[in-house]
Amino acid sequence: MTEEDRWAIAHAEEDGMPVLFRFRSDFPVKDTAQFPYLVSILWHYDGARNGGMPGEPTLAQMNRVEDALEIIDRAREAFLMLTVTGNNRREWIWYTDDRDRYMALVNRAMPRQPKFPLDFATSEDPSWTTYRIIRDASHPSDDAP
Repeated sequence: MTEEDRWAIAHAEEDGMPVLFRFRSDFPVKDTAQFPYLVSILWHYDGARNGGMPGEPTLAQMNRVEDALEIIDRAREAFLMLTVTGNNRREWIWYTDDRDRYMALVNRAMPRQPKFPLDFATSEDPSWTTYRIIRDASHPSDDAP
C-alpha cells in the first residue's frame, strides 16, 4: 500500500454481531482483468468475550500478518482490497495475476514463527465483483489509515 492509497471503513451487522469492513476507496489498476484471481485469507478466532471481535492479543497477531504481507502490495504483485473483521473471523481479500506466485510471495513474507491459523482459498474474479459489491453497498463512515 502506498501513502496515496485511500481506505474507507463501513460498519454492518451479521448474526447479531458487529462487522467492520475496511476497503480501498479506489482501484489500483485500470484493467482489473490483469489481476483476475481473488485470494481470500481467513482467520477464525474466538471473539465471544468481545461481541465477535478479536481480543487485543489476537488483533496484534493479525496486524503482524497484514504488516508482513504489505510488501506484496507495495511491489504491485497483488493488491489487498478489503478486510472484514467481526463475527469471529478476519478475512483479507487480495487480487493477483498468478495464484502460485502469490502463495510463494506470502510464504517468503510471513514470519516463520509462530504459525498463524490462516486458511487460503482462491477463485476467479476478473471483474473484482466481490470487492465491487462491498464497496458499492457501503456507506463509509470515515477514511481509514
